[in-house]
Amino acid sequence: MDTEPTAWGLDAQIWNLLWTGEEAMKKSMLILKKAGFESIEDLARTTVGFSSKAYQNLPPQLRALQASPET
Repeated sequence: MDTEPTAWGLDAQIWNLLWTGEEAMKKSMLILKKAGFESIEDLARTTVGFSSKAYQNLPPQLRALQASPET
């Protein structure tokens, strides 16, 4: 598989955001597993819109990750 951004029609900034998102997802999965969530179905389901309030329903473990300077 070609791993160059131009092969996928993406500029370098978008390409880097994709990989940053993947790293954040991996960290989040570990945190949620440690908190006892074994499946995506274990998480509460909420309806949120595209607004600043969209993050208010995240599990506390992920809110802490969001505020972390390492991510």
